[in-house]
Amino acid sequence: MMKNEDKLLKDFFDSKRQEIKDNGFSERVMRKLPTRRQRIVQIWSAVCTGIGVLIFFSLNGLELILNAFREGFVMAVENGAEHIDPKTIGIVAVVCMGLVIHKATSYSL
Repeated sequence: MMKNEDKLLKDFFDSKRQEIKDNGFSERVMRKLPTRRQRIVQIWSAVCTGIGVLIFFSLNGLELILNAFREGFVMAVENGAEHIDPKTIGIVAVVCMGLVIHKATSYSL
């Protein structure tokens, strides 16, 4: 009984089969799927970024950066730059941080 039903279904669907034009849809979908290599690169980038952040904070990286800015400011004042506008220092700090952030994010992309 089951084989007969299977044959009837197969015959029915075979007679109603239609070809649908793909127009390259399947190929476009396959090209957009991430490959195994891309996933490995993304995972490796995330792991390396995480390790870098851990090392940065474990070695007091923020304190070192702030000390470098402070020493640069003290050195500038000691060498005759007494009339430095605090806005200028803020602008330089923002530009430096922007460059650091841009460089860091360019590696992860």
